Parts: sequence; C-alpha cells; structure tokens
Amino acid sequence: MVNEPTTALTLEAPPEVRDVLVAELAEAGFDGFTEEGDRLAAFVPKGAWTERLRSGVLDRVRAHGASIVSERTIEPENWNALWEASVTPVEAGPFVVHPPWTTPGQGRIAIGIEPKMSFGTGHHETTRLMLGAIARHVRKGMSVLDAGTGTGVLAIAALRIGASFAEAFDVEPWAVENAVENAGRNGVADRMTVRQGGLDAAPAGPFDAVLANINRNVLLDMLPGLRARLAADGVIALAGVLLQDREVMLGALESVGLALLEEETEGDWLALVARRI
Repeated sequence: MVNEPTTALTLEAPPEVRDVLVAELAEAGFDGFTEEGDRLAAFVPKGAWTERLRSGVLDRVRAHGASIVSERTIEPENWNALWEASVTPVEAGPFVVHPPWTTPGQGRIAIGIEPKMSFGTGHHETTRLMLGAIARHVRKGMSVLDAGTGTGVLAIAALRIGASFAEAFDVEPWAVENAVENAGRNGVADRMTVRQGGLDAAPAGPFDAVLANINRNVLLDMLPGLRARLAADGVIALAGVLLQDREVMLGALESVGLALLEEETEGDWLALVARRI
C-alpha cells in the first residue's frame, strides 16, 4: 500500500458519526480505515502527519464528539501485512465481498473490492444489510441508482445478480475513482456509470431500484429527490440509519409518498425497503 512509515490513529467515535468522519479524514489525506471493535483506526503516511494536519484532525474529531485514544507509527515492512490481515472476506446474503489478494470459496457470488476504505467492503453492518436487501429485491433486467456509492459495492452486487445497468454517484473524487476501479475488477464496467457530485449529478431515471447507504441526515435531505427518480413499481432500499432513528425515517418515508415493505436490523443499525404509494 505504501513504502514509507504510516501514522495510525485509534479513535473512539459514536457509530452514527463514523461514516462522516471517515469521509472527512479521507479528504484530509488519510488513505485507510478499519473498525477495531467499538473503535475506528485511521491511517495516514507519516510524512503527511504534520502539526498543522494534526491540529485540523483534532478539531474535526472533537466536532463529532469523538476522541483520539492512541497514535502510533507502523514501519513499511509491517504495513501490508497489518492491512491485509484486517480486511478479510465477508459473507452477506448470497454474496462474499473479498479483497483482491484473497480467493473466495465456491458457492457464493464473489465481489472483489480494493479496500481503500473499510466502509463498503462488507465489514460494516449497513453494507451487509443492503446486500441482503439487494438479494431479495433486485431482479434481472432492473435499472439501478446507487446514491453515495463509495466503493461501488452495492451497484456491483446488483449488476452481478442481473440488473441491466447501474448509475452511481458520490461527492468524493477518490470514491468515484475507487468505484470505477472496482467496477472494472468485477467485469461490470460496461454497465455501470459513476458520476462525481450529489443528487443533482444523477439522471432523472426512472429507476427500478434506488439504493442509498449514507447517513440519516443526508438520507432525509435526499429522500424527495430519490423518490422522484423511482419507477412507479420500483423499490428503494435505505441504510445508514440507527435503530433510534426508526420513527423519524418512517415518518419521512410517508411524507414523500413511500410505503414501507420491509425492515431488517443488525446490531444498532436498520435498513428499510419501501415502494411508491
């Protein structure tokens, strides 16, 4: 991954802010993330870990109610082994999401994801919940919109089980690059378009399936626009929502004309599948 020492931070961060914190740290230059139990580990080249960056990171971390509990240096010869050991294949529904340096077993639909960030490799509950929803609701020939695509894993999974094409978008340029790479790695690049930007970058549709694994606030902002892009008989699957926010999300679905079809939970997280009323 790198040929220089790496600074590794261990953070205590509430589950509901981790996705946002990862995005902000990635923008600041961090190039790897893993979850270690109830903590988040973030990695940045040691040469980039200046006092100025450290001060800015402390401000970002504190703003989200998080804290840095340790800071250490990893030498180059140990980095690849540590990183590769931390990202292992994950099974979710009919899928197994695996890093490129592993060979998945038989019997599942294999999706190879280069883990430039751990969120979007299947290790987070919300990704697993969404992969299960895709397996139950995406059918052959469907068109798919993937909002906040990250690694592209959700769009790729939908294509692998028969969706005809997928449009995906993300505000982060590094996520767009990563999703494009992963689409090629999984042989679906000819059926998947990845755009940089927010919801306004997405085509009008309509789409048979809309997928969004983001966070509650972004989902609430996007929901009217996502619903507008949903085909009359289509389904929308949402994750990134904590169990404590269930009633807020159900109210939001109803307010934009969506009826709940299904809800699934894992740990403290909730995924919702709905259709147009």
